[in-house]
Amino acid sequence: MRKDVPSGEIALHDAEGSRPLDRLLRPPFLTVFAGIMALGSAVIGLQFLGSVDEIVEVRGKVATGDFISFYTAATIVREGRGESLYDLGAQLEVQTSLTGRTEGDRWSGYINPPLLAAALAPLAGLPYPMAFRLFAFLMMLLFAGTVLMLRGALPGLRRAPVAWWTAWLLVFSFHPVFRTMVGGQNTVFTLFLLAGLYATWRRERWLLAGLFLGLLSYKPQFVPLFGLVLLVEQRWPALAAAGVVAAGHYALGGVCCGWSWPAQFLAALQSYRPLEATSFHSHIALIPALEFAIPRPLHAWLIGASIAAVLLGVVWAYRQYASEPRHVGVLFGLLVAAAMLVSPHLQYYDVGLLVLPVLLAVDGTLRQGGSLSLRARLVLAAGYLLYPLYQLSEAIHFQPLVLWSVSCFVWLLYLMSRRPTAYVTA
Repeated sequence: MRKDVPSGEIALHDAEGSRPLDRLLRPPFLTVFAGIMALGSAVIGLQFLGSVDEIVEVRGKVATGDFISFYTAATIVREGRGESLYDLGAQLEVQTSLTGRTEGDRWSGYINPPLLAAALAPLAGLPYPMAFRLFAFLMMLLFAGTVLMLRGALPGLRRAPVAWWTAWLLVFSFHPVFRTMVGGQNTVFTLFLLAGLYATWRRERWLLAGLFLGLLSYKPQFVPLFGLVLLVEQRWPALAAAGVVAAGHYALGGVCCGWSWPAQFLAALQSYRPLEATSFHSHIALIPALEFAIPRPLHAWLIGASIAAVLLGVVWAYRQYASEPRHVGVLFGLLVAAAMLVSPHLQYYDVGLLVLPVLLAVDGTLRQGGSLSLRARLVLAAGYLLYPLYQLSEAIHFQPLVLWSVSCFVWLLYLMSRRPTAYVTA
């Protein structure tokens, strides 16, 4: 390591820099590429938002992604019919009236806890195109908030301003991130909450960390692993704050939807599952991916073994973290990747959440005075460019993006297994 160069800059100027391919994957070439991609994404996104005048496109497809289900749920809550929020028949009736399509057409059900529906209820009073654009604008603000919250939480990247802005331009233009920002999904909201949880966790601001964890109850599959680590670490302020926020979420649902809403929510999940069975190929979590790709007699064994392997990896990583607190970022990223793998429901576009574990892995490498090898940067470049492979899932009976989650999980395990000085070659 050169002593006259800040460690963050080493990622830009190490010995491999003389190779043509290596130079293409570093600033300034990489920065120019990232800037072009970000600018192109912004132009395309603004054109799309300006063109959305109808819910249904000419081809008969809903133009606004999952927002139609959010708007449906928000409409039900706004009209004071929250007790029927998890009645799939009522959802279908409202959505059919919005889209004008027949009940035999494919539709999108709301299968989230009440928080999102209640928060978006004011938008249901607006014309649909306007509500959709405001939702997209809100997602953009949350993305900006994610960047701001992580400014002080990624010191390795911050040491090199060029590396910092290159990384965020790439994140902004990463297809599943930008697509969900302007396409009606809530992935960026989840990313914002995870980033806030990490930023406050790293600074040991436990009450705020608990606030973010409690808000994540709108995506409950992300709560258990983080809550378990906080419990083992005896972070009582964080757990207490998360409990208060989760209780507030329950009370909000009780007021809007009736106090038995958790049972109704779980029943809706079970009822919706057969409707979703034909789209298991689009999932990036282990359970639906394996159910879609593997003959039924092997389901229980392989799903159980896969989930057990992920959880054992988390336990091992926690033991490494307990002896080396500097691994907090890598452990957090590992928890995100693990939660994504064992989630019962995670669509292909949610692979955008992996940008946080990747940023944490890169930051951990830089903070230890190392740099990403050419091989690691080639893998990351492939992950960035090959996202469209998700469209092959029906043909190959497997969602390729599952490999993105698995690879990220294995990479983070590898980083935690290395001595601090070994990050130089990670």
